[in-house]
Amino acid sequence: MSQPPTPAAILQTGLAFWPAKTLLSAIELGLFTELAAGPQGYEALRTRLGLHARSEAELRRACELAGLKRFERVRTPPMLIFRAERP
Repeated sequence: MSQPPTPAAILQTGLAFWPAKTLLSAIELGLFTELAAGPQGYEALRTRLGLHARSEAELRRACELAGLKRFERVRTPPMLIFRAERP
């Protein structure tokens, strides 16, 4: 007889939705297209994507946590830098 699902398995299945939703939202907003052009000032990027400052920060954080992109803040000038991971 098979074992009933554990809470861990149920949570893993339920939470798997969030990285996929983050990816689809970033694609829909054009985040990856904008970052492919090179380093971006985060204010300019936010404006081009039409995002509120908090929304931009949350999207950036979600992308980092999902392992989709890695960003780096530079103080002068304020920039978002995407560091491509190459094999």
